[in-house]
Amino acid sequence: DKPAIIPFLPDASKRNGAAVLVVPGGGFATRAVDHEGVLVAQWFKNQGITAFLLRYRIRPLYGRNDWVKDGQRGVQYIRAHAKEYQISTDRVGAIGFSAGANLIADMAFHPLPGEAEAIDPLDRIPTQINFMILAYGSLPLPTNIDSITVDNLPPTFMYGTAEDAGSMKGMVGLYT
Repeated sequence: DKPAIIPFLPDASKRNGAAVLVVPGGGFATRAVDHEGVLVAQWFKNQGITAFLLRYRIRPLYGRNDWVKDGQRGVQYIRAHAKEYQISTDRVGAIGFSAGANLIADMAFHPLPGEAEAIDPLDRIPTQINFMILAYGSLPLPTNIDSITVDNLPPTFMYGTAEDAGSMKGMVGLYT
């Protein structure tokens, strides 16, 4: 129940300056770390994209505010260490699967602006991601959806399949 971020660094000759936070699914009760985490992070690494696998807190001990904070903190960590990892702070995105897609969409709907006077240096860094990839998430729409404009959301690629009707309803709602 300790959040963590695990970097997957491409060879220096392949690095392209982009970074992605990889957020596996698991219904917020477990994490599908292998096929929706490690394998995805390794694929991005092979493409020259620095990947960071997020281990976020889950039920029954933790709830929505905790796992969203873990994702936001992951983005802040990536940006704070951009020079060290040779990435651009304006090329930081996220990919999430199922519950992980819900988590990053929630982060995109509720970004933290960064607090200039914060004691913790990471809290000074904004959490808005530059792009997101949503894979078969159910994505309940936020209650303030009418106040959110497309301009406030990052470019998004989303996908699901007809076999997963639960995720399609949320994905179609988000799309429309």
